[in-house]
Amino acid sequence: MDLRPELTPPPVSPERLTHLCDAIERIADLVPSRSPDAEAAITAFNAHTGHTYVAVDFAEYEGSRSTADFAREAARPARPRSTDITREELVEITRRLLTADPDTDYYLRLLQANVPHPGSATSSSTPRPPSGTPPRNRSSTRRSPTGRLPCERRAPRERDQRNPVETVTAVGHPAAMKFVDVNGRIGQLGGVISPLRYLARLPEISDGLPPGARAFATDADHYDFAGKRCVKDLMLHHLVLPDDHRGDAVAHFRHNCWKHEEDLVIRYTGVTDLALDSPNADRTGLGPVILDEILPHEHGCTHETAFRPGTLIVTARDLTATWIEATCEDSLDPGRRG
Repeated sequence: MDLRPELTPPPVSPERLTHLCDAIERIADLVPSRSPDAEAAITAFNAHTGHTYVAVDFAEYEGSRSTADFAREAARPARPRSTDITREELVEITRRLLTADPDTDYYLRLLQANVPHPGSATSSSTPRPPSGTPPRNRSSTRRSPTGRLPCERRAPRERDQRNPVETVTAVGHPAAMKFVDVNGRIGQLGGVISPLRYLARLPEISDGLPPGARAFATDADHYDFAGKRCVKDLMLHHLVLPDDHRGDAVAHFRHNCWKHEEDLVIRYTGVTDLALDSPNADRTGLGPVILDEILPHEHGCTHETAFRPGTLIVTARDLTATWIEATCEDSLDPGRRG
């Protein structure tokens, strides 16, 4: 179907495109120095465009898109809201998004601006968790400044399929998740990472999850690749296994200094099964987290985490995810994260 003009990507004049391209390239040259000039330039760029980009957006964009693509995105509204959008129009926007429309980025932002995340308290049409669910920790529900699902560095290719899909070389882990794609395809494009199918089913799935798992799965930052509390790119630092005296397991994930400000600790209570597939027999060699998936189970829930390479699958009565202050030399340098 045809969309109304106000729901289609607005045109960008050649003059504005050139101006933004020049600004992007100048900031990209400043970012590696971590200088105050870079921070000031990013602040000015955001004030001019209405977006909230961070240093990594400029440092790594060349790995996934052209300067013109970046500039075109910046020239268009960050959150294109429509007060009278219809269900049929949302279906058409989703169809264009999933069929790799040339304006995928814009349609994703349009969709996100008009269909709140299942964990959002602002949605009157989104199913709520069952009554009696403990309130979410306010400190664990911060949204990323961009308010969008992420897009970060990927291998170069002719057409960039971004937010919220990414392409990688998936080695050393099976694509066993039920809804989250960690090695999917869009047309001829392989190695696609996307939580879209999982997010579409999350309102239904969350009803069957225990309270802690539900809070973690529906956290607005969980699948926001640019979010400060997105699981993507975390590194498993330490894993405490359950034993005869303790039925709990604990996984400590270290932050990525380019995007996170905190580490993540997940405590699994009442563990009934734990399977770790790592490259080395001593459980080392796991790469960064690609994505994860939490599903209901007769014993509580399952939490599968895919690494690059490796997998960790835990079945437990429930889990509690806690973000804690990160301590490392890089975290002391505010310019490290932009």
